[in-house]
Amino acid sequence: MTLPEQDRNADQYVPVMSSSLQKFYFVQEHGDRVAEVFDIALADWGVASWTTNHLDPIIQPDIFRAPEVTIAAPWDTSTDLWNLGPVLFEIHLARRMFYGQSTQAESYNAKLHLWEIANFFGHFPKSLLTKGDQDLVKKYFNEEGEIEGFSHLGPFPPLESVSWMAGLDEKEREIFGSFLRAMMKIDPAERPSIKELLQHPWLHADDVASQL
Repeated sequence: MTLPEQDRNADQYVPVMSSSLQKFYFVQEHGDRVAEVFDIALADWGVASWTTNHLDPIIQPDIFRAPEVTIAAPWDTSTDLWNLGPVLFEIHLARRMFYGQSTQAESYNAKLHLWEIANFFGHFPKSLLTKGDQDLVKKYFNEEGEIEGFSHLGPFPPLESVSWMAGLDEKEREIFGSFLRAMMKIDPAERPSIKELLQHPWLHADDVASQL
């Protein structure tokens, strides 16, 4: 394919047609899940937006979506921290943190995704639920702020368990889980600043290169 020439001074970039890599994503090899190797893979999220000019109230790919976005509460740059959590989990461990579907045949289920989030990170605070679209909140949560209908699926083992972080020793699971929990606070007001997050021990471990 001949790539289009881009003019950085133009009002619009020339679009480059994309092709999904989903069918190449993970493959089974000797019972292990491994990432398929590509010479070059270019990707973007496709739903990026400004905080001061929301192109759409629902941003981020569905299984990476922050809780506040899913219930249509106000969001800001802290949603990127949430997004980074499941991305790092997937890159580091070659498995998804969230699925948002109970079977492969089911399409994305936002209520199930929220239930998965609550299993890992606790209850949704009332302060956040009151900021969301109340039609969505009533659709997903009962009057006590609980998500019903999926008790047959859980509860999940803890995020730091071998079940989720196979291949890491106890200390590695503890420090990586701590890093994920720091950025993935359900209440966006409780998430750290980038400066604070950069001080986390996981980013300063002696074997950080092997972790990435």
